[in-house]
Amino acid sequence: MSVKQYLYFFFSFFLSCPVTAQIVNIEDKRSQFTDSIQWVEQLELGANFTKNKVEIFSITGKAQIEFVYYDKSLISLTSFNFVKAGEQSFINEGFQHLRYNAKLKDWLTYELFGQVQYNERANIAIRALAGTGFRYRLFKKGKDKAYFGTSYMYEFEEESEVETKHYNHRMNTYFAVAWQPQSNIKIASTSYYQPLFTNVKDYRLSSQTAVIFSFSKRLEFKTTFSIIYDSRAAVGAPKTSYRFLNSLRYRF
Repeated sequence: MSVKQYLYFFFSFFLSCPVTAQIVNIEDKRSQFTDSIQWVEQLELGANFTKNKVEIFSITGKAQIEFVYYDKSLISLTSFNFVKAGEQSFINEGFQHLRYNAKLKDWLTYELFGQVQYNERANIAIRALAGTGFRYRLFKKGKDKAYFGTSYMYEFEEESEVETKHYNHRMNTYFAVAWQPQSNIKIASTSYYQPLFTNVKDYRLSSQTAVIFSFSKRLEFKTTFSIIYDSRAAVGAPKTSYRFLNSLRYRF
């Protein structure tokens, strides 16, 4: 693929396609309800095909189903993303995430979760995990809030480049903060830390920060920076990966 073709591919597809991180950030998917009983259902599907000097095909999909019943909630997240240019696959990834929450106190929530994912770029044929733990509210004042979560997580991973399987017991911790310094500016950041219980030198770090500028009640501009570090990445995969994403959103 020539440089010109690569740039065309990059600006046409990569900036517009969601990227599935190795650590799924659940914080920006949580809905804020005012009713005691509520359903949320969201579905996005997209496909694109371009034929120039090279054929470029992409397909993406996202689904979110969430049910809240007083102090309990169940959320299901599904995402897949595939982009191919010519004979080369640039992106092939997806995940399914399930999470159950039960509020025990105003500041304390019990969490139970499970997840299955694959990521061709990270050389992960399959990663399946399940965990349980607690989420603590550290601070809440108006729209400013902070949370800390900690849990036990069992993980199975099979690499795609080599015939290697991993069976791990990890600690899963996260810190999430949302801040609104002005009425038209929102800042949200979430960081994850996932070390092995038996070897703290084997760990993953993930951080995502988003800044949202509201121009009106309907029009918003969002810029997001995400970075992931895996101290023991799969064979052939980089230890560090990051991305910027800028987007405009109009609410009808």
